[in-house]
Amino acid sequence: MKSILLLRPPERYLPHRTRPMTYLPLGLLQIASVLIEKGYQVEVIDGIMPEREVKEGGENFFGITFEDMKHRLLNKDFDIVGISAQFTFQWPNALKMAELCKEINPDCKVVIGGAHVSVRYEDIIRSCDSVDVAVRAEGEYVMPQLVERIYNNSSFEGIPGIAYKTGDKVFVSDNIYIDDLDSLPFPAYHLIDMKKYFSLIKEYSSRTAYSFDGWERGVSLITSRGCPFNCVFCSIHIHMGKRWRAHSPEYVLKHIQLLMEEYGIKYLHFEDDNISFDSKRFARILDGIIENGWDIRWDTPNGVRADTFNEELLKKCKASGCTHLIFGVESGVQRVLNNVVRKGITLSGIEETMKLARKVGVDTRAFFMVGLPGETKEEIKATADYILEAMWKYECFGGLGMAVPLYGTQLYDICEENDYFVREPAIDNLSAAFLNKGIIKTPEFDPDLLDDVKKYVTRKQPLLLFMLFLRKLLRHPWLIWHVLKNMLVPDRRRLSSIYNRVLFFQHAIEFDLKKEGRGSE
Repeated sequence: MKSILLLRPPERYLPHRTRPMTYLPLGLLQIASVLIEKGYQVEVIDGIMPEREVKEGGENFFGITFEDMKHRLLNKDFDIVGISAQFTFQWPNALKMAELCKEINPDCKVVIGGAHVSVRYEDIIRSCDSVDVAVRAEGEYVMPQLVERIYNNSSFEGIPGIAYKTGDKVFVSDNIYIDDLDSLPFPAYHLIDMKKYFSLIKEYSSRTAYSFDGWERGVSLITSRGCPFNCVFCSIHIHMGKRWRAHSPEYVLKHIQLLMEEYGIKYLHFEDDNISFDSKRFARILDGIIENGWDIRWDTPNGVRADTFNEELLKKCKASGCTHLIFGVESGVQRVLNNVVRKGITLSGIEETMKLARKVGVDTRAFFMVGLPGETKEEIKATADYILEAMWKYECFGGLGMAVPLYGTQLYDICEENDYFVREPAIDNLSAAFLNKGIIKTPEFDPDLLDDVKKYVTRKQPLLLFMLFLRKLLRHPWLIWHVLKNMLVPDRRRLSSIYNRVLFFQHAIEFDLKKEGRGSE
């Protein structure tokens, strides 16, 4: 039997992007494990496991070059290819990968999936002759059905959650979402060179991790899917659905144990969109980590809802090795949260959790955004001031981003209906909008105003951070000794690292010292 190839394309970055990053292709590894369980032979080629970074023209290509990829594929005997197209900005490379596969083997079937495909599936099938099937949402149960039909040379009719073309007619079937997530096998980590992955993480980590001995042995983990809330900017509903579904605590703990025993994992990045939606389930996971005495650290890089935490749960977070929580706050104005973001959360509830986290000893950060249609100039400026206030009052460090109308979101529809786009919402423009001035103009604001507000926060933060650094040293004298001891090494980068660790990871440092039996020194 020929191999089924699962491919992640090399990634592309515009010049404004700060650095390339690497991370595990979790979706492909999950699908691979289901196919292996069905008896199929599977290979994974990860296009962002580079030997070097390659730069061409005005773009940075990170990972395996397409020429290298072609040589690899020429040595493979395959008849089915699954390609990951998770992010909109990476779509051109995914399409290029599909075309390359067809060039090498015109008779192979190319199946493509991921978050971008879940939104743009019909356009993809209509316009891309190199793509045979687009998987609209979760692919673990869809892919084995496709493989079986392909090998039997039979119709795709009746397979849920796909789009395909017969002649000039496009067929689209309804999505289904997996109810029993525990029925899925663990991802097929053995198909990836984990040793190489860990070595790359030291230089190309995709997450802002708390650094300690072995921190690079970290992986992302998704313990639940879907989100029942209705934030105007979010596209997760299209890919993962609105109904929240979760692995059991027992499944999650077995998964963590596997990662620790087989791969020496020391850091977990819980990538759920709403891991604490069921706070009792989350508490049982944390209880399991504590009761097993596992020496592990974890964080929540995608953010959590602050209103799902109480003091007891925060204490469990601290005891189980949490390095920091990131709260999705979005705006510092309640009217904007209610009527513009539609988040269904109160600032008073968020602030109560910030206060409790500081009391318990859990380091926190927060996501904010400006530039949503419906915001006024005054509200945008108020959010900027709120970020600075939360930093000083609660030591919750906020980052300010631009609202970006992703394909498939309510925000995109609002901008399109009202002609709010200042530039065509093409792939490159949407990507650049994250870090530049934005792409939205309303009667209340334009990209220049948003840029000024962002610069205002950036200008105010350094002094505020230095004052917070001094305040931490004065309130916690053990930190002074910790800083002085680490300053003995005359390394400029190390001094910067110590400064950031004290600011952003004070409680994580304290946790480590207590674990080592040195208390707060």
